[in-house]
Amino acid sequence: MATKANTLAFLASQLKLAVVDPFTTFTIEDWERQRNVILNNLVSEFAQYQRLVVRSSTINEDQPTSTFAGYFQSELNVPSSDEREVEAAIDRVIAS
Repeated sequence: MATKANTLAFLASQLKLAVVDPFTTFTIEDWERQRNVILNNLVSEFAQYQRLVVRSSTINEDQPTSTFAGYFQSELNVPSSDEREVEAAIDRVIAS
C-alpha cells in the first residue's frame, strides 16, 4: 500500500515533462516528540515559498476497496514564514 507522499515521491522520480513541488513528511509520533525541530526545519526549508499546503498522507486514506478522499482536513495557503500558523495548520490536519 502506498501513501500520497509515497506516490508523489515515485512520480517526482519518473516525470520528465512535469514537476512535483517540494514536500516533506513526518509522522504524528515525530510531531509529538520533535514539534519544535520539525517547525524550525519546515520554516527554513520552505522559506523561499510564500504559502504552504498541509495535508494528511496515510495508508488508511486510499485502499483498493475504499477511499477516504476529502475525509481528512487539508490546510491551504498557510504562510510559510509564520511558525505559529504552520503549527496550527498541522495540528488541525492531525486532529481531523
